[in-house]
Amino acid sequence: MIATFLAACGGGENSSATTPTIPTTSAAEKYVGTWLSDCDTFTERTRLVITKTSEKSLRIVGTTTDFGAANCASTNNPVVVLTVDATVSLVGTKTIGTDTVDTITAVATVTQTTDTTEPVGTVKNFQDVLKFSGNQLQTGDTDPAAPKDPSGFPTRLDPSQIYIKQ
Repeated sequence: MIATFLAACGGGENSSATTPTIPTTSAAEKYVGTWLSDCDTFTERTRLVITKTSEKSLRIVGTTTDFGAANCASTNNPVVVLTVDATVSLVGTKTIGTDTVDTITAVATVTQTTDTTEPVGTVKNFQDVLKFSGNQLQTGDTDPAAPKDPSGFPTRLDPSQIYIKQ
């Protein structure tokens, strides 16, 4: 389930929300805050809480909640299906298409799950990319079959992994 941290936590698209762009002072600063995905096709929504731990490091706690209804409309007993805690290092940048993205390495630990195939305590190391644009955060395509560059980073962005700053 958690081949990568952000992919495992789900994702979605939502371009209707607007939040002012926040000026940044470090590579990590632009990612700090709470980010929310749109409801996905599985009735789930993911919330990322990102804190800066140094100029080039982040802690990301992602929680995916299943609302049990299309469009995450139900408020009747939503269930947390996955919580992952990741330590992320910003290691550089690269270009994907016309976008400059940050390259990251991460260690993610499952802290809560309803999945018995990767129980609490499961640890994954991975590489990914992050694209920051205004009030949106997008990750790379981390599907195991997706193409990677010679350094192991995704070569394309994942249109289903978009989060809106809250």
